Amino acid sequence: RAALGLAPQEDDIQMQVFEECHYIRYNGYRVSEIIRHIPNGGHRSDSEGAKFKKMGVIAGTPDWLLPVPKQGYGSLYIEQKTKSGRVRPEQIVQMKLLEAMGNKVLVCRTVAETIKEIKDYLGIK
Repeated sequence: RAALGLAPQEDDIQMQVFEECHYIRYNGYRVSEIIRHIPNGGHRSDSEGAKFKKMGVIAGTPDWLLPVPKQGYGSLYIEQKTKSGRVRPEQIVQMKLLEAMGNKVLVCRTVAETIKEIKDYLGIK
């Protein structure tokens, strides 16, 4: 997409974030070993969607989970969006719920912003 002058899609941003996390260290670990991507997005068949729902997949769960308690929070969740991406109503509901449970929840729109927020949360300069 970049070679064609097109803006990155959410998947492109997520892959770049994960790649960058490989080079960031926290307590002796690469952040890529700690952070979790929650694959709720994408297009699924009705039967697959029903199966996932029965397995506990919850629509609107943010894309990233960093399960490290810091700064008085239980963990960090990040909803990854493109610059023009909209936060859907079910995402707002889940973000509010996760915040009420003591987590830090953010919406980030670029690789640089996401990496900055991860580093800030972990106290990495």
